[in-house]
Amino acid sequence: MTQTIAEFPVERLSIPDRLDLLARLWDSLLGDDQLPPMPEWHRDEISRRIASADANPDSSIPLESLRKELLEERR
Repeated sequence: MTQTIAEFPVERLSIPDRLDLLARLWDSLLGDDQLPPMPEWHRDEISRRIASADANPDSSIPLESLRKELLEERR
């Protein structure tokens, strides 16, 4: 008997196997020209964040500084 995807016992997979499955599913979408359109609220949020960054350019730090800070916290 063949299982449908809805019947597949995902919870029985280990966490690494679930993450691998998730990555494979995500990667399968990347080449598909029929991705769903971006929701309007995503566009609104992106616009809001860009406007905030433009209005307050000194409120952020460079990515490399953030990485360095996070790596130092791990030690």
